[in-house]
Parts: sequence; C-alpha cells; structure tokens
Amino acid sequence: MKALSAAVTLCLLAAGPALAQSKPAAKPAAAPAKAAGLSCAKPEKVAIPDPKKAKTAEMEAAQKALTDYTTKLNAYLKCLDKAEADAQAEYKTLSDQWNKAVDIYSKRPG
Repeated sequence: MKALSAAVTLCLLAAGPALAQSKPAAKPAAAPAKAAGLSCAKPEKVAIPDPKKAKTAEMEAAQKALTDYTTKLNAYLKCLDKAEADAQAEYKTLSDQWNKAVDIYSKRPG
C-alpha cells in the first residue's frame, strides 16, 4: 500500500496537465471502508474545470482542490494500510487461539 500511495501521488503530480484537459466528473459519494474499528473515508474526486472556458481563478482553485485531494487521498491510503494491518493481526490472534483450542481438544481422552 505504501508503494501505491507514492505511485498515486506521483501520478497525480505528473498527470496535472492531462487532468486539466478532462471534463468534470460527477461526484460519487465517498464510501467509507470499515475494518478493525477504523473508518477510512475516501475523499471525493475533484472537479476539473473546462480549460477552454475556465478563468484563472477557477484553475487556481482547482489546483488547490487537487492538492487538498492528494493530501486526503494519502491519509485515506494510510488508514487502509492500518486497517489491513489490524485485520491481519486480528486474524493471526484468532487463528492461533483456534489452533490451540483444536490441539487441546484433540488431546482429550475419549
């Protein structure tokens, strides 16, 4: 996930000019990912203004929004990393408990 976070940041920075040429997308509802007691809220996508019609202020606002989005997306990815690590630790603990219970059960007489 850490490599993915860096890759997403790099792609967003590199894709800045290309993003400026795309049409605004509809804003989907942010779907929280819940795992191990964490609530990771995916940030909403940024609307990119039409570069043929946008004024300088709109482009500057979009640039700031994209920077904010990148920061929030990186926090979201870190949250997912934590949720994944917590879930794996929880699974390992539960699996170890189960294996111990099975071992004790199988050693019972009769």
